[in-house]
Amino acid sequence: MRLRTLMALNAAGWLILLATASAQTPRVGSVLNCTPGTISGSYGYVNSGFIAAVPYAEYGQFAADGKGSFAGSSTVSVGGAIAARVLSGNYTMTAACTGISVFQDSLGNVAHFTFTVDGNGSAIEFVQTDSGTVVSGHAQHLASACDASAFSGPTPMLPAGGWQPSAPMCPPPMRAGS
Repeated sequence: MRLRTLMALNAAGWLILLATASAQTPRVGSVLNCTPGTISGSYGYVNSGFIAAVPYAEYGQFAADGKGSFAGSSTVSVGGAIAARVLSGNYTMTAACTGISVFQDSLGNVAHFTFTVDGNGSAIEFVQTDSGTVVSGHAQHLASACDASAFSGPTPMLPAGGWQPSAPMCPPPMRAGS
């Protein structure tokens, strides 16, 4: 009798867990139906980590055409050596809002990433998949106009120096010759 009661309670617990899980909306959007067009327009991004045990950090921007291609520029620090670069590449996406990308830069580097994009294309989380790298980052759709109102409210920086993804981003200033 006691075993039967435990089995019934266990089954009831699983049913409640499954019902709760199925009632929740997916993390990346209410309806998963992404296409390459989900990523379109200008984005700002930051990433950091290690490449072959050397500290790495980068800030940049790119414009995606919504058809699977992008181009942009960034400033990168590798072990404290700073360099500016331009980049271009391509990406593919699944209807589940995940994808892969490959880019080449003006310094001769090629990098591979996997990513997840939210349902409306406003934010992208990514990780580099090349052997010997531990690099991850976040890209966010840039504000269409950058004025003082873009900086009202909470600061985009966290106390420990991290970046707050929900804060508005403005396009980076243009470098001379770009």
